[in-house]
Formats: sequence, structure tokens, C-alpha cells
Amino acid sequence: MAFDLPAEVIDDLAGIQKTVAAGGVKIGWVAPQNIHLTVKFLGEISPEAVQKALAAAEQAVKGISPMQIRAQGIGVFPDMNRPRVLWAGLSGDLRSLVDFHGILDENLFSAGFGKEKRRFTAHVTLGRIKRAVDVRQLAAAMAPCLDFQSKPFCIDRLMVYKSDLTAAGPVYSRLAAFALGG
Repeated sequence: MAFDLPAEVIDDLAGIQKTVAAGGVKIGWVAPQNIHLTVKFLGEISPEAVQKALAAAEQAVKGISPMQIRAQGIGVFPDMNRPRVLWAGLSGDLRSLVDFHGILDENLFSAGFGKEKRRFTAHVTLGRIKRAVDVRQLAAAMAPCLDFQSKPFCIDRLMVYKSDLTAAGPVYSRLAAFALGG
């Protein structure tokens, strides 16, 4: 379950990917058409569970107002000593986004799904680091993008995607879209 980003913001994030890639660090990049703001990942679930998840998502958006956010800065998870994920941060109406995540997580839990074990950190994944890298080289490659900031944009529609893993990477198919506010 995710929020799509405007094409202009995706272009900005693809530019960050190119800048960091020019630094020579081996990173598995998220294809620009697959860049989105994930709020909940369910993994492989049965067709019956998909219907329960859709109902929970539809219920979660009721009473939630659209949110103004922007992509801002970049970083890595879990930390620079063991980088595994390169991400773009978010700013703006994050309190509402975190609150929405909590409502969605609670609705999904009531529908029989597991609760999120980690604290939700709003971000957009740009790439994954599968092998050890020279952290100084990574830091130097990231340096030009640390102050990055996109134009503000509105997230107002929760998308539910199905992902199929292929040799060329994941292929996302939209199952449903729910406007915030119901």
C-alpha cells in the first residue's frame, strides 16, 4: 500500500540516483517507474486476504485529509556503518502521515494481519545495497544530494499494488485506489 509521487518528483529522485551512481558505489536502483511512498508492505498473501486488506485500506482512508509533503535529503538504513537501503527523506505533514500509518496498521491487524514491528519512518526507497561498500566512497557520492528538496506535493490517494518479482525486477499492478477522506 503506497502513495504515488508526481512525475516531477520522480524525475528529481531519478536525478539523485544518477548523481550517487556516478560516485561508483554498487547499488541496486529502484526503477523510476517503481518509486513510490510505501506505507504498508504485506508480502505474499492469499486472494481472500487481499480482499480483507482492501476492505481495511478503504476503511482507513475515511476521515483522513490529503497531506502536503516534499522529498527532502537522502540517507541510508540502518546506518552509514552498515548501509543497506538508500532513501530520500520526507518533510511536511509527517505527523498526519504517521497517524494514517497507525490507523491503517490497526485496521489491517483487526482484519487478521500482523502488526508492524518497526516504527514507521516515512521515506522513499531509491536503492538497495546488497554487498559491503566503501562507506567513505558512499558518503562522497551522497554528499551533493544531502540538501536536496523537491517542491511540495499532495498525497491524496492510497494505492494498493500487487508486485510480481521478475528477473528484471518487480512489476507492480494496481489493485485498487482509495481517495483520502473516503
